[in-house]
Amino acid sequence: MTENASDSLADALAVRRKQLKFRAWHRGTRELDFLIGRFADTHVDSLDAQQMDRFQAVLDLPDVDVYNWIIGALPVPAEHDHDVMRLLMDFRADDRARA
Repeated sequence: MTENASDSLADALAVRRKQLKFRAWHRGTRELDFLIGRFADTHVDSLDAQQMDRFQAVLDLPDVDVYNWIIGALPVPAEHDHDVMRLLMDFRADDRARA
């Protein structure tokens, strides 16, 4: 890969990460914005492209579903039970332990 191509890829990833962070903070439900926004600020920079795809898919889901899964009110459906969702749930658990 040429230097220009690797720079372009790095730039594209940086833009995507910035977009994911923005979307995470602007979902519409204050509680979920705060939780997912803080998660994004903490973890998005370390996610690979496939994990970013999965995180973006979580951001596309209805707030009420995601919130209920994260707080444990409902089980996470198999199609959404993946590494990023577990990382998000662990992040919430760690956050609650610190409070």
